[in-house]
Amino acid sequence: MKTMAWLAKPVTVSMLALGLVAGAAPASAANYPDFTINENSVPGTTIGNPNLVVDRLNGLFTETLTPTFTGVGSGTFTSTTLFNISAYYQNDVLVPAALGCGFTFCYNMYARMTANGNFNTDASGQINFIGTNGTVQLFIDPDQVNGNGDDYLVASSSQLQNPGSEGHFRPGVANGDFELVFNAVMLTTPNGEAFFTQPRPFYLSVDANGNFTENPLLGGVISGSANAFFFGQTVPEPGTLLLLGIAAVGLGATKRRRAA
Repeated sequence: MKTMAWLAKPVTVSMLALGLVAGAAPASAANYPDFTINENSVPGTTIGNPNLVVDRLNGLFTETLTPTFTGVGSGTFTSTTLFNISAYYQNDVLVPAALGCGFTFCYNMYARMTANGNFNTDASGQINFIGTNGTVQLFIDPDQVNGNGDDYLVASSSQLQNPGSEGHFRPGVANGDFELVFNAVMLTTPNGEAFFTQPRPFYLSVDANGNFTENPLLGGVISGSANAFFFGQTVPEPGTLLLLGIAAVGLGATKRRRAA
């Protein structure tokens, strides 16, 4: 299944070309370790790289974030996100791959994520989001065709790190940051273990982070770009900021489209 129509071919092409929006790495990218992918483990992908070494997953997302106010500037939130991964990087350099290229020998990758938690507004007007629970599931779509039923799970986690998963929005400067960290990441057997071949044992955590420019409490459907990294049980420093941020990165783009 090719995630959804709005994340199909435009994403697979643009993520290879747009270094400005989705290719830019957060400051902490260099602190994340390499991992090795066997692209030829994907059915139909026979000319991929069987030893592809990367350190970052990159792509676009669409999320529905729903805030519930229980006080002035405070309350709870829930979010569901579809993160379409369409590029690999190593040391901030785009790595050529069969991921999302649109040809018959290529494949798609996407993550489905959920999160919930609390938010509050401090005396300075900054809005702080704290994630308390969440899940992430990473899928591969071998034929890049929506609805074929051939997608399969390669990794998952239901353990959102808390503290450590949070976001912030600073009014006036329209500047926000976010990070969601999932621990106890498990590769599926045999599909996930055949795709992610090194290291062994595989990393226990995944971190996705980014920035946003609009107030996330507006809610609704939003979209933007994100990066994801695997690492050991301890979060690398500095950790700049997935779901929350994934929630908010695209708010600006969505509002601009509505205003157009």
